[in-house]
Amino acid sequence: MTSQEKVLRPHWNQIEGLRALAATSVFVLHAWVLLGMAFASAELILPSGQSEHLLGLGLSKLLLATVGHLGATGVSLFYAISGFLLYQPFLRARVRGERLALGPYLVRRAARIIPAYWLALVVIGLAEGSEDLFTWNGIVNYFFFGEIYTTLNLDHLIHAHARTGDPLKLADENAYFVLSGNPVQVAWTLCVEVSFYLFLPVWSWVMGKSVHRRLNPIRTEVAVLVGVIAASLAWQIWVLTRVPNVEFEPWLMILPSSIDIFAVGMILACLSTVVKERGWPKLLRSAGSRASAWWLTAGIGYLILTSLESRYNTDRAKSLFSLTLTDFLHYERMVWAFAYLGLVILILTPAVVGDGAKSRVSRFLTWRYTVWVGLVSYGLYLWHVWILGRVADLLATNSAATAEESIVRVPVIELVPVGVPIGFAASLAVAALSWYGLESRVLAWAHRLPLARSRSAKSSAD
Repeated sequence: MTSQEKVLRPHWNQIEGLRALAATSVFVLHAWVLLGMAFASAELILPSGQSEHLLGLGLSKLLLATVGHLGATGVSLFYAISGFLLYQPFLRARVRGERLALGPYLVRRAARIIPAYWLALVVIGLAEGSEDLFTWNGIVNYFFFGEIYTTLNLDHLIHAHARTGDPLKLADENAYFVLSGNPVQVAWTLCVEVSFYLFLPVWSWVMGKSVHRRLNPIRTEVAVLVGVIAASLAWQIWVLTRVPNVEFEPWLMILPSSIDIFAVGMILACLSTVVKERGWPKLLRSAGSRASAWWLTAGIGYLILTSLESRYNTDRAKSLFSLTLTDFLHYERMVWAFAYLGLVILILTPAVVGDGAKSRVSRFLTWRYTVWVGLVSYGLYLWHVWILGRVADLLATNSAATAEESIVRVPVIELVPVGVPIGFAASLAVAALSWYGLESRVLAWAHRLPLARSRSAKSSAD
C-alpha cells in the first residue's frame, strides 16, 4: 500500500469493501440492461399478437425484478456511506471544541468528485458527439450538477388533483421522465451528493447551536435525525400521491427524498463518536459478530419483495389486490422507499459496529481484492455504463428475423458470459487509471489542508 493510499483511505476497515459492493451492484444492473438480459426477460410481442418470454414467464419476471433494484440499492449504500464518513469530522470538531474549516472541507469535496467526473464527462461526451456538452445547458446541467433540478415540474406537483381527479392515475399523455442526456448517465446521483455536501455544514451548525448544551447532545441529535428520516419518507409518499405520472422520478431524486438514506449514515456517525466511553447501544451491539445474520435478513427481505413484484407483473389480475398498473407503480415506489432504508441499515450497520470483528462478512469486505475494487470504485461507477455500451457493440451479432416473427432476438447466451467479465475488467482498468493517474494525486493535495482548528486560534487570528 502506498503512502497516498494510507492517507486517503478511511480508518473504518470495511468501508472500502462496501463501496466495492455498491459499485458492483450498479454495474450488474447496467450490464443486465446493456448486454441484452433485460430484453431476454421482457415480454416480446409477436406480429400475430401472441407474447413470448425467452426465459419463461415466471423466471424472466423474477430475474427482471431481482436485478432491477440492485442499482438503487447500490446508490443508497453510497449515500449512507457518505453520510457516515462525512459527518464524523463535524462531530469530532464539535466534541473537541474545534471549528471545522469550511474552505478546506469544500476543497476536499470538490477534489473528490469533480476532476474524475469532468474527465469522464469530456471524454465520453466528445466520443459520443454530444451536441450540448459545452453549451449553456451542458455547463449548468452536466458540469455544475443541475440536471435533476432543471427537470422538476412544479406545476405537476401542485396541480396534480386538478389535472387527473385521482392522484394515483396516470395522465393521458403517460409521459415517462427521461434525464437530460448527460454523457455520464449515472451523474444524477452526483447532483444529489453535491447537494448533501452543501447541506452538511448548515446542518452541523444548526445542531451545534441547538443541541450542544443539552445533557445528552448525541442522543438528542439521533432523535432529530430519526425525525428527518420520517419527514423524508412522508415527503416521498406525498410526492407519489400528488404527481400523476412517472414524472415523479426527479422529485424522488432531490435531497428531501434522499436525506433519509444519508441520515442512516449520520446516525451511525453520531453513535460512533461515543463508542469509546459508552459502547454501542445494545440494539446494535451484536451486529458486528452476527453480520452474516444481518446480511441474510437483508437478502431474504430483498428476495421477498422482488418475488412479490414479479408475481404482480406475471399475473396482474389475480395478485396484489388486483391493482392497476398505475396504482402498482406508485405503491411499489412507496414500498421500496422503506425497503432501501431497511436494506442500508442491515448492510451498513454490521460493517461499522463490527469494525475489526472476525466474521464472514468482515473477511469478505476486508479481502484485499474487494478493498482494491472499493478504492477505484468511483472511476468504475463513472465509466462502466459507457464501457458496457462499447462492449455490447463489439460483441453483438445481428439476428435475422423470420417471416413469421419480425423481431430481433438478442443473443443472450453468447453475449452475457463474455460481455460481463470483459466489461467489468475494462471498467476496472479505466478506473485504476483514473485513481492512480488523477484522483489520488488531487486528493493527496487537497488533504494537506487542515480541516479543523481550535476556536481560540480562530478568535486570535480574527
